[in-house]
Amino acid sequence: MAALFLDAVFLSVRPDGPKEGVLVGWGFTDQGERVLLSVMLGMRESHEDWLELGRDLIARGLGAPLLVVADGAPG
Repeated sequence: MAALFLDAVFLSVRPDGPKEGVLVGWGFTDQGERVLLSVMLGMRESHEDWLELGRDLIARGLGAPLLVVADGAPG
């Protein structure tokens, strides 16, 4: 994977409930193809949430990307 983009979005799942955090990992291959690598719940966007996502990507065979882009979230 040439680049890995990590971010979270917060979505209203229930009309009267709090928004749910969804962690998303996108990759770009050396050929420029965009690939959705991971989607998982992450309410707090914490260190533990991002660590779980990263460990899952590694367990599924993701090698070290050349570039990682994140938005500076606490995790």
